[in-house]
Amino acid sequence: MSNPEKLRLDLIPPHSLAKVAETMTVGAAKHGATNYLDSPRPDEAERQMASLLRHLNADRCGEVLDGDGFEHLAAVAARALMILELRRRVRG
Repeated sequence: MSNPEKLRLDLIPPHSLAKVAETMTVGAAKHGATNYLDSPRPDEAERQMASLLRHLNADRCGEVLDGDGFEHLAAVAARALMILELRRRVRG
């Protein structure tokens, strides 16, 4: 690699990323594209973490798809990204 400071976005599996985007697209249609960022709740990151854990537990128990037919692990990844962004905004 010629520049070790460049981010290797090519390392993110594109099909998995598409599953996360699909999950977030459906969520945006239901709740608004930035509802988690616009929430006045100071505990929004904790709410997202609770949702992440519910999806993770469902997958661990053998339930691959949620009630809408999307993979629980895609929802886990989506929630993790939301939490990262919420924390980034708090830290500045």
